[in-house]
Amino acid sequence: MKILLTLVTGILLAVGARAESPEAVARTFFDAYVKLRVSGLPGEEQMKTFSPLLTPELAGLIAAARAEQEEFRKKNPDEKPPWIEGALFSSLFEGVSAYRLGEPVVGDDRASIPVYWEYTGDGQTSRWIDVVSLVRAGDTWKVADIFFCAPWDFRPGPTLRALLSGRE
Repeated sequence: MKILLTLVTGILLAVGARAESPEAVARTFFDAYVKLRVSGLPGEEQMKTFSPLLTPELAGLIAAARAEQEEFRKKNPDEKPPWIEGALFSSLFEGVSAYRLGEPVVGDDRASIPVYWEYTGDGQTSRWIDVVSLVRAGDTWKVADIFFCAPWDFRPGPTLRALLSGRE
């Protein structure tokens, strides 16, 4: 009986420890993004929420951009530094009001999920689609990049990684 109980407990722990789905990670990330109303680069406190959801590479790009922003402030105190305002994680500078996730395309270690965005301001509503790219990191999924797919010319760049690394 003791062996059976140990076996059942082990199976339950293994099932409970399985990886979250890419959709769950994307939803956690974008729920936080909408709730925190991030403008520009996420601050130190905001990164405590985002960092566990990002690949180390993407988190590193954000940290490098924050360092560059701070250096710019020191050298140019009367000028607006890069990445100081605007919606960094979507195609529309003004921000977002709501989102929903589309059907994911999931491979062994990569996933892409369309993000259907909406922004309402000044009595008008804009809608567009971006795509979040996730990678499997061990037994979990992490946000690796966001592809800015809005049809307008003034989107921030082709991808979040390109924007942060200056390869717009």
